[in-house]
Amino acid sequence: MTPSLYIHDLAGAQIDGSSVGTILRDPTTWSQVQDAILAGIQSTEPQVWGGIFVQLPPETFGLLYAGAIPKPDSTRDSDFVIRTHREIQSMYFRRDLVSPDALEPQSAMAIVYTAEAFLADPEVTPEEIADFKSCGATHGLINIVATGGTPTKPETGCTRFVKGLAGGNKAYETMSKEDLVALAKRVAAYGDAFFTVG
Repeated sequence: MTPSLYIHDLAGAQIDGSSVGTILRDPTTWSQVQDAILAGIQSTEPQVWGGIFVQLPPETFGLLYAGAIPKPDSTRDSDFVIRTHREIQSMYFRRDLVSPDALEPQSAMAIVYTAEAFLADPEVTPEEIADFKSCGATHGLINIVATGGTPTKPETGCTRFVKGLAGGNKAYETMSKEDLVALAKRVAAYGDAFFTVG
């Protein structure tokens, strides 16, 4: 079966450029990114819980802005803006203070759910479930994560990781203690090294 995508609001904000973190440089290039995601779905095995981490090809990197920058040596309060993302207010480094070159991705992945995983996600609203079912998509695009520098961004950030541990992420139910500790260390190392832009 040929895959098709439902675009979650998080991904939609990345496409139109209104999101914090990763965004498209130009919304008119979305079809190229979408084609790469759809091709990746067909060649990537889903996780046990139904998530698919689609590694995007290098030719898509120039279509995206990375969602974070290495932390500078010094900052001022005016370097940050308060934005709401996933219904949580946080401080983000101002994107307008960063040169486009500094936001050049070195890697990018799309976080995609199978229909079953999307419909079982406890954070999906009844309206999103109805929208998903009515559009007939086979998969839901949740988020695009483009990063530059090292360490590379893990598949989650600090806040999402803690929320996932509290029951919001089915993948953690099948992970060993050692794997969760390793993920926690990657999440912490990334959070220590980078600011998300907004």
